[in-house]
Amino acid sequence: MEFCGGGDLMGMLRQRDLLTDSEARFYMSELACAIHHVHELGFVHRDLKPDNILIAIDGHIRLCDFGLAKSFQSVNDQNLGNWQKYVATLREEDFEQLDKEDDENGVEKGHLDRKRLFSTVGTPDYMAIEVLYQKGYDKMVDWWSMGVIMFECLVGFAPFHAKDPLATCRKIVRYEKYFKLPSDAKISKQAMDLMKRLVCPAQRRIGIDQIQKHPWFK
Repeated sequence: MEFCGGGDLMGMLRQRDLLTDSEARFYMSELACAIHHVHELGFVHRDLKPDNILIAIDGHIRLCDFGLAKSFQSVNDQNLGNWQKYVATLREEDFEQLDKEDDENGVEKGHLDRKRLFSTVGTPDYMAIEVLYQKGYDKMVDWWSMGVIMFECLVGFAPFHAKDPLATCRKIVRYEKYFKLPSDAKISKQAMDLMKRLVCPAQRRIGIDQIQKHPWFK
């Protein structure tokens, strides 16, 4: 494996908290190309997150950790199975409890918890909604993950993070309610538009061709 002396995107976010719009654009353009290359090879990564985006000495990114890639097996599949079973049994009162916790903590609390949240083992924060629902899914799940990572780069925390993985699953299931900006976020309309085109139902989600043509990358 190539040595990546620049660390990873998570380390950069830990130090910086946020990236500028131009910095995020650079890394997301590279991430889009890397994801597309994985797809061209016939694989779906399924576990994209800042930890798995390495930064080489030359400043370009490298993807790593293909343990959940389709056609591979991983002990992490046990976590995935547990989350899927949980989502299948969700009731309306489960969401009411989540709303109560959010009202008490506030969206901005994500900034306060950020250093503690990094490198969380077995987190579904970046997982696409169709994976949790055990529906047939394909390479489009990776574009959802890119949208969540982009949000984290520009806002400072993952949009669906909660106190535990099951609460995160509940937020993903109701993503339309929880994919929102904190009051102090300064994000361009183009950036938010792209994220909404990635974090959405699979049938509406854009792929590499539309991503590369999106105004945010101009």
